[in-house]
Amino acid sequence: MTTSKSYACALLTGASILAYSAPAIAQTSETPVEDVIVVTGARLQNQRAVEQKRDADVIADFITADDVGALPDFSVAEALTRIAGVSTEDRNGDTEFVVIRGLRSDFNYLSIDGAIVPSTRNNGRATQLSVIPSYVIDVTGVQKSFSADMDGNSLGGNIAVRTRSAFNTDGVYFAARGALGGSDHTDAPGDHDLGTRGDFAFTTTFGDQDQFGLVLSGSYLNATNDTWLPGVSWNEYDFFNPDGSRVSSARYEDAEPGATLVPHGVQAYQYTNEIERQGIFGKFEYQRPGTFYAAISGYWFEETDTEQRWDNALFRNRRGNIPGNLTPTSGEVMEGRVYSQYFLQGDTNTLSSVTGRFDWTPGENHVLSGLITRAQGERENPFYQIRFDTTTANETRMGFTYDISGQYPQLTLTNPENYLNGALYTAVFYRPRLDINEQDAFQFKLDYGFNAESGDLGWGLQTGLSYRTDERFQDQLFDHDYRPNSANTRAFSMDQALLDFAHEFDPNLFTNAPQHFIDHDAYLNFFEATQAEWDDRKDQDDEGLSSEFTVQEDITALYLQARYAGENYVLRAGVRYEDTDVDSSGYRSLQFVRESGGYEEFLPSASAIYDVTDNLRLRAAYSRTLGRGEYDDLAVLGSMSMDDTMQTISISSGNPDLQPRLSDNFDLSVEYYMPSVDGVISAGVFAKEIDNEIFTRSTRRNVMVGGVEYLETRRQPDNANSAELSGIEIGATINSLDWISPYLADVGFTANYAHIDSSFTIEMSNGVERDLSGLLYQPSNIANLAVFWAPGDFEFRAAWKYRDDYLISVSSSSPTFDEHINDQTWIDLRARYNFDNGFKVFAEARNVGDNAQDRQLSYGRTAWTRDYGRSAWVGLIYKY
Repeated sequence: MTTSKSYACALLTGASILAYSAPAIAQTSETPVEDVIVVTGARLQNQRAVEQKRDADVIADFITADDVGALPDFSVAEALTRIAGVSTEDRNGDTEFVVIRGLRSDFNYLSIDGAIVPSTRNNGRATQLSVIPSYVIDVTGVQKSFSADMDGNSLGGNIAVRTRSAFNTDGVYFAARGALGGSDHTDAPGDHDLGTRGDFAFTTTFGDQDQFGLVLSGSYLNATNDTWLPGVSWNEYDFFNPDGSRVSSARYEDAEPGATLVPHGVQAYQYTNEIERQGIFGKFEYQRPGTFYAAISGYWFEETDTEQRWDNALFRNRRGNIPGNLTPTSGEVMEGRVYSQYFLQGDTNTLSSVTGRFDWTPGENHVLSGLITRAQGERENPFYQIRFDTTTANETRMGFTYDISGQYPQLTLTNPENYLNGALYTAVFYRPRLDINEQDAFQFKLDYGFNAESGDLGWGLQTGLSYRTDERFQDQLFDHDYRPNSANTRAFSMDQALLDFAHEFDPNLFTNAPQHFIDHDAYLNFFEATQAEWDDRKDQDDEGLSSEFTVQEDITALYLQARYAGENYVLRAGVRYEDTDVDSSGYRSLQFVRESGGYEEFLPSASAIYDVTDNLRLRAAYSRTLGRGEYDDLAVLGSMSMDDTMQTISISSGNPDLQPRLSDNFDLSVEYYMPSVDGVISAGVFAKEIDNEIFTRSTRRNVMVGGVEYLETRRQPDNANSAELSGIEIGATINSLDWISPYLADVGFTANYAHIDSSFTIEMSNGVERDLSGLLYQPSNIANLAVFWAPGDFEFRAAWKYRDDYLISVSSSSPTFDEHINDQTWIDLRARYNFDNGFKVFAEARNVGDNAQDRQLSYGRTAWTRDYGRSAWVGLIYKY
């Protein structure tokens, strides 16, 4: 709920400190220009990243822009995955959130030029990094060890983005890029035009002494991608004992020896995602070289992901009925049921901010820095679902046989003509809703340092204070469940709302059964004409109050840090104090509730750097960091939903009394810098001991409601657990292989590998503790390799990325319900040719190996496969 007055206040009050060890004055000082060999492309990116790593006072890795402002990947989020120990959370092949050392994205602190970036994730604290345009970036660092001057909420890592400065180049700088591209998945309804993307960056200095600087940048992308997702319906199987009885709990530990696995059915989705990203960034700078730097900057970034989803499911109508001709891998279902659905959602994420900052050197070795920012993150998710179903008292018309000897169940319809008969499918519901969240952030920081910069010898001191307030508002503005309530609406069938489009399923899923594609416009036109004849099953008396909540955190922090630098070593120790007040309000059973809480934490840190030789550096670090609970964990409200179709009840509630996670972090690394090739080889070990780990406890039981048995699932977050994490990271950047052979002078590479082990204990619903082999979203092995060949004006780059399987869902009821994502490999290619007139042409290909993503059940079966295909882009770059 930011106002123009708030932004004006931020502009007038402005101050900042950059998030990196090198302050703004250092980067804007005048340096004589000498005749040097011009380094471009991947070699320049690697060279700059190595320099940043060496100069950093913490253990960190970096990605940098090249000579035309381009990152080595298609987005900031994807580029970060090339860093050791970094993986991602993806959706339909698009990288959205970053996971550092196996700790999910909600545990990272993200800043732009030292200023906090609000969260756009529903319920969580993570920011969707794909929203941030790549042409804004100069350098982005992933800081893995911590110091007292950093925000304490960095249990995973600290992602610090530094934007361009007009003082980094002489005179006018201009670079622009445009491209066309698309995916090889186009077999879906609707038009599939070529994707478009364009970026530009402009910087200039002016004034009688070039003391003023201006930075402008803009970005736009529009692309459509289709994703195919076949699998078992609702990820579920049942167990039938040898005597034919069904194991009602669906847990394999409750099944008798020799029990038979029976699929619930099959389900296939087809997604069409149209992604539109746009953003602008501007910065006005002033400097007196060596004494003063100030800047006012602002940005507006937005991403809209409009997703259409067609869904067909064929499944057992009565789960308790025993299939006929039952064998360990096959059976016959007499009563089947089919539904066809259409979903539409338009997830829009918006980030905006105005920041003022300064960096002042009033005397030798004294630096006073400050920052003030006002930022807002917004997310809107309009959503609706429509369904046709074959529900009748007897569904022998949709009987089928199944075979589970393959990856998914293969179903063969007994009477396929019934499946194809749209008149047998009647309208079931229309369910529209609108979810929103908004986060307003205000931040002020003031820092003073004496002899505390990289390169200063002797004693140094750094201290500072900060204040931040974050207000998260979240609501569901409307939520309806319209059901046919007349003879006219009950007679509305799928043959009246079916697109003239067919996509044959994989024959290993349905046999001779094309997917139904609902014409959603025809469905909605009928609904609008007959709305009075539909019954709204949702209780609207509460006006959506049951989903509305606000969580406000006021965080005051102080820190003190001492530093001593000798000729070949640097010692640093400090402590950070953070006081957090939490105010949580919302509606519980339609009654307004407000609860307050808070906590105080002292976060010590210490580090040492020792240069064994000019090129061999050792680092060691210890720190304590925290991870605040997610916003929905802190919300006072609770919710309950009942699905009469699935006969399930879901109950969830927050816990405003949650304490933050606390992590003791240990790091040790060695770095060898190879001056002849602008390269580095590094290796490190790390460990984290996490207390107060927050785990959502889930309990399941069968309950009777109105004489009908329902499966009730109850979920609530708790501080009941602890976790340990350790690992190794190995990396190498070599900008030329001429030391092997002169024929390889134009070849270089970057490579890294990380192995992560963790142990995580949860309390089961029966009170028994259970040890897990890994945290959620934590791959045990992550590897990257990028090789470039740059002879003259031509450059070719091939990148390979690997991560092994990881958990995405853990049940406190039974290991049966655990799920994980399989191991994945990507190969991306990029080629570029530089002309002498400032123009460059390029081509990029993504996922050339056509890698798909499997979701696996704990007992070895595949739940579904997400197949998002390959994509390619060709374009033109101009640099002035």
